Amino acid sequence: MKVSEDGMSAGSESLGVEVELLQEKIRVLEIQNEILSSTSSDIQMMYFAALAFAATFLIAFLGVNIYFTRSKFEEERKLLENLFEAKGKELSVFTQAEIEEHLVNIKSELRQDFEQSIKSLEAGISRQKERLTEEVLEREYQHLKLEIACTDVEATKARLHIALCVAANKLDRDTQIANNLIQLNELLSKGAQINSLSVSRAIKDLRTLPGHHAKLVEQVENKIIQAHETAA
Repeated sequence: MKVSEDGMSAGSESLGVEVELLQEKIRVLEIQNEILSSTSSDIQMMYFAALAFAATFLIAFLGVNIYFTRSKFEEERKLLENLFEAKGKELSVFTQAEIEEHLVNIKSELRQDFEQSIKSLEAGISRQKERLTEEVLEREYQHLKLEIACTDVEATKARLHIALCVAANKLDRDTQIANNLIQLNELLSKGAQINSLSVSRAIKDLRTLPGHHAKLVEQVENKIIQAHETAA
């Protein structure tokens, strides 16, 4: 009976020790858990702090990078604007010079064309004038011939022959000048007389004829003067 009590007592003590050990382990585990919780919280805080620092650094880095990038962009933009403006002014001056040179060339060409047109116009007018003058002289010449054919008055015929000689001279019809001088000389030889008021004019017109008719002209003049003196 005593042995059983001792055995039971020993078993109770052993159980008590085990319970204490378990309780001690539980306390240790609780302490470890608290330590782990505290450590985990510290680690999280450190992690968040590291993230915050990294984010701050990244933002600062990006801000500085953006600032310098923007500054560089602004410098390049201003440089390009200045270059474009300089090229624009250079192009503007060059274009203006080209325009002025082109205008000078146009003015010169227009002036030359205008002068050439004026010369051509003047030449055309001159030719037309000569043609019209010749036509008028031709009509006068034919009219004088018609008058001579239609009159029977010797004095009138003599005056008309002198006028016909002058007209033929203007038309460069030398043969007609000679023929009319011969006919005039024959009329004067037959006694035809020039009106006293027309004598000086008749002699003046005769002296406008070409020099190679001078001998015949002199004969006609002498007869006109003699007829006038005889009549006086």
